[in-house]
Amino acid sequence: MLWLVRCVIALLALAAVPRAVLAHAAVVETEPGFEEIVPQPPSEVRVRFSELVRLGAGAVAVISPSGRRVDQGAAEADERDPTIIRVSIQASETGTYRVVWRVLSLDAHVIAGSYTFSVGSPSAPPPETGVASIAAWYWQALARWIHLIALCLAGGPLVVVLLHRHAPPVQVERLLWSIARRGALLGLAGTILFLLVQALALSGSSAAALDPAVLRFILSGTVGWLSVIRLLLFGIVYFGCSYLQLRQTRTRAVPLLSALVLVALIVITSLTGHPATTPPVPLSVAVDALHLFATVVWLGGLLVLVPLLARVQQPDVNGAISGLLRRVLPRYAIGAMASFDILLLTGAYQLWMNLERPAQLVDTGYGRALLIKGAFIAGLVALGAASAWSLRGTWLAPESNDGGVARGRRFATVEAAIAVLLLASVGALTALPPPKSFTSFLSTTPSVPEVTLAHNAGPFLATLTLAPAQPGTNQVTVLLQDPGGRDVEDADVSVVVQPVPQAGSTPYPVRLKRSSTVFRGQIVLPTSGRWSIDLLVRHATLSEEQRARFELAVPVPGARVILERADAAMNRLDSLIEYNELTSGGPVVRTISEYRAPDRLRYVVETPGRESTTTIAVHDRRYDRVGNGPWTVSPWPGSQPFRWPDYRFAEGARDVLLLGTESIDGVDCYVVSFLDPRSGARYRMWIGTSDYLIRRYEMMAIGHYMVTRFHSFNDPSIQIDAPDVAAAPGRGRYRADVSS
Repeated sequence: MLWLVRCVIALLALAAVPRAVLAHAAVVETEPGFEEIVPQPPSEVRVRFSELVRLGAGAVAVISPSGRRVDQGAAEADERDPTIIRVSIQASETGTYRVVWRVLSLDAHVIAGSYTFSVGSPSAPPPETGVASIAAWYWQALARWIHLIALCLAGGPLVVVLLHRHAPPVQVERLLWSIARRGALLGLAGTILFLLVQALALSGSSAAALDPAVLRFILSGTVGWLSVIRLLLFGIVYFGCSYLQLRQTRTRAVPLLSALVLVALIVITSLTGHPATTPPVPLSVAVDALHLFATVVWLGGLLVLVPLLARVQQPDVNGAISGLLRRVLPRYAIGAMASFDILLLTGAYQLWMNLERPAQLVDTGYGRALLIKGAFIAGLVALGAASAWSLRGTWLAPESNDGGVARGRRFATVEAAIAVLLLASVGALTALPPPKSFTSFLSTTPSVPEVTLAHNAGPFLATLTLAPAQPGTNQVTVLLQDPGGRDVEDADVSVVVQPVPQAGSTPYPVRLKRSSTVFRGQIVLPTSGRWSIDLLVRHATLSEEQRARFELAVPVPGARVILERADAAMNRLDSLIEYNELTSGGPVVRTISEYRAPDRLRYVVETPGRESTTTIAVHDRRYDRVGNGPWTVSPWPGSQPFRWPDYRFAEGARDVLLLGTESIDGVDCYVVSFLDPRSGARYRMWIGTSDYLIRRYEMMAIGHYMVTRFHSFNDPSIQIDAPDVAAAPGRGRYRADVSS
């Protein structure tokens, strides 16, 4: 019955949904905006965080297109809204600027990143320098792991002494103090590593990590002086245990003083982690401290039992350790079960506060670390139960039961190894940001409410909507339609999300669930920046899995001005060549077109299984032929003669968004998406950042998936003349050019 109650508590924890969680600072808004183009240089840059942050020297740096720093003075918090960090700049250059920030959150995490904006017209962005690498996260997780092992090793001997209720034999007591001393030494190393990792992430380089100014800044904050106190407490434990071990001094005050020091270390650990910024803070800190205390009792006692079992049959300490085990083990079993119950209850509270919905257990790195932690705990409980059943009665006389002791030693060693891995998962948890809601910020952040993009996945048109297209939790909705415009409802649809670039990242898949005629799911985009969303589609009519890739920057800025400039730049051309591919998911029809201003066009259409066709337009006349057959002449369709260039993509376009930047044939381009309401087609367009000429666009409509590329802009060799319709049939010049 007790196990049923525990399972119900765990299930209730997974189903709970808090209103908002803000346990880790993140950038939620910038001014100028992410990849925004402004006509005039701004006088300052503003970066808004989800919570208060601490600023050190060089917290915000602004790099000009030429690579020099243009920020003036130190960054400071806005007086009216201290979550906004402001820095004055002196920007006189036209081109792309990079803003780099490195600040310290209230829960001792370094928040580092960068973004770009442009003045006038964009240029090649300055390189990302000084941004903390992902290696800093691994080092931070390692430091926290070492600290947790140190707490267990320092507290485990105290647990054994208190469970024994009397002073242990001298030989055993010396062994226990030796373990505690090693745990304290490990705690000193872990705390120093923690501070150095903070300095590394905050300074952006290993060379600057030992800068006295950086170290002073870290030590001057709440987390800094709490870390200093932690060093002092571990030092007290180390020298105290060394003194007791050498002098073999025995006093009743030692366990009491040790317990006070251990409690202080546990509370400090909670004050330097996520609970310090999880409202209500006092309750969150108290719950986390109780969670840690139960961990130390259970795992600390387990880690100490391993060396005791290893020495139980040594002649010099045989009787002493056997007597201690007879007293301690039954009481430890009860304590371990009580600790497990406390871990379950406090873990349920932490789940409720740090996760918004059960799906985040598999959708986020934090959630997956929680699942791994839960798996290790379940493994420990199962192994402990098997050990207790297999070894029942062994500890009544361990000195005369060699086989039982050997089995017990093996069980305890495996359990200790799992405990160390469990602590590693907890170290990763404390270094990861919990999923959180940015709802309170979205109402004041000027941005589009959602982004809708389209691409073909094999024969299907996939229309993906992301809302609210902001850092944090986003709703993904996918509509699949076949070439006939019918909704596809019996497919298996999932998305794979990862940042761009992908260095050091692990993509995670999210399976979408069918809801009416669409597929829905939730993903988490932890930070601003460029993200890749791969849509994977399986269907009974498909021979293999089909993939559609969407890339965008969040938050997504508007880009109508870029589209308008692209129309203007294209309409100033004298000539170009256009290469077009059109499909509905099956055969591909290819068209190669040449244009010459103001009224000339020549194009060849190649359809699989058919002869190619050639068309030439000159003013108000149209010339057509099939293969190398004779030319036919007809009026140009419509009441007006053919005119080129006449690009009007921006006219009437809706949902015009800047998805990011990419390189096409070595040319840096904006990637812009928009909807043409006249045709219902959705476009993605690659526009040169320096000349605004269109290099490529994709048009996606029901049953029509078209990719078009432009090149040879203003090429004087492109000359188009009316054919000699009276000449004998032969291979035309344009057709010969295409085949070559």
